[in-house]
Amino acid sequence: NNKINVIKRKAYGFRDLDYFMYKIYQSCGWKASQ
Repeated sequence: NNKINVIKRKAYGFRDLDYFMYKIYQSCGWKASQ
């Protein structure tokens, strides 16, 4: 949960939700399923 909050601060201004979700997966070490 804290990681997501950090990403939210870094991702402030992103308009693309998919890109935001990709960054969340990337920070958690998961592969993006795309």
